[in-house]
Amino acid sequence: MSLEGSIKEFGLAEILQLISMQKKSGVVSISHKSESTKLHFDNGQLVFATAISGGETKRLGEILKSAGKMTEDQVAESLRKQEITKERIGNVFVSSGHVSTDEVKEALQQQLMEVIFHVLRWKDGYYKFTACEIDYDREFQITVQTDFILMEGSRMVDEWGLIEARIPSSNIVFSQTERGAEIEHLFSRLSPDEITVYNLVDGSRDITDILNVAEMPQFPLYRIMLTLLMSGLITQRSLKKDIIYENNQAPDDAPAATDITPEENTGSSIRLKYAFQIAALIFILIFILLLFPAGKMAGMNELTGVSDFLRNQETMTRLQYLKRAIGYYYLDNGSSPESLSILISQNYLEAGIIYDAWGNKFIYDKYPVDKASWSYRLYSTGKDRVASTHDDVY
Repeated sequence: MSLEGSIKEFGLAEILQLISMQKKSGVVSISHKSESTKLHFDNGQLVFATAISGGETKRLGEILKSAGKMTEDQVAESLRKQEITKERIGNVFVSSGHVSTDEVKEALQQQLMEVIFHVLRWKDGYYKFTACEIDYDREFQITVQTDFILMEGSRMVDEWGLIEARIPSSNIVFSQTERGAEIEHLFSRLSPDEITVYNLVDGSRDITDILNVAEMPQFPLYRIMLTLLMSGLITQRSLKKDIIYENNQAPDDAPAATDITPEENTGSSIRLKYAFQIAALIFILIFILLLFPAGKMAGMNELTGVSDFLRNQETMTRLQYLKRAIGYYYLDNGSSPESLSILISQNYLEAGIIYDAWGNKFIYDKYPVDKASWSYRLYSTGKDRVASTHDDVY
């Protein structure tokens, strides 16, 4: 059996499903632009995948090194030994005494999932299936049901769309936000992996840097970054590579690079916030004083306007808290909450947040347009307490 064609005409998931259903053994060679890989099937089950050439997936030694199981020198030494002995690399890693058989199996499974996840995102390119007997290391390679791995891969691809919409570049630098009462409550719900990634967000590392240090696969890390972003625990600071100097040399008047600790970064954020608050209060006081003469001649309408302006700002702040809580609920439960009261009963926020600064309960509709699990509409009816009017606050 030989099967080949365009990914655009016949999707990869369908190709792999067909091989699985017919219990075929062989190799699927897949290419996309400058990237390529091979998936190996035995009796319809995926047994292993080669690292993507020119792509972002890692080889076995790199996975073990990223997981902290082996050092760079230990991996290099094992690879040199493998070149001489021609043993299977899994055997060489285990015989070195640095990793166990189970750790090698786990790394191979991770590599397989990374490759599948990556290729399922390709919308064009070419594939070719060549039927043949597969010779693989049965001691370390665990066969995987194709249906299961396609289901997991498809789920990851679907979630990746949401991730890319909020985190479009690996060069983005995030910083930790000030941990007020609401943020502190969300922080208490983080998993150990989420806390690990949160602690790596220091205002100077971009996502690529965090990925290299975190010792976890790409998809879980990006998912955690989205969780932290949507819950308001981190915020985008800048793009790390916005400025590129000629010949990689900074001009003489360029500021020197400094290491910013999380404590210094948080302190700077707090000072900056207080400075803005003080400046805003001074501006409002001056504005009110200037309005007093007009108020005596034409009533206090202007002062009422100032009050409405402040209430509008407070309402927008509460909306941001609500959106963060809804985002975190979605990541915990896979869908938006049925009502705002659920966020209170499950301790995502305090009761007072669901009311605007005029004392009106926020309007929340889960499915305003269609049945998409993430779709919702949230707003305040504003001063007039009437929906769909000019003073609604979103």
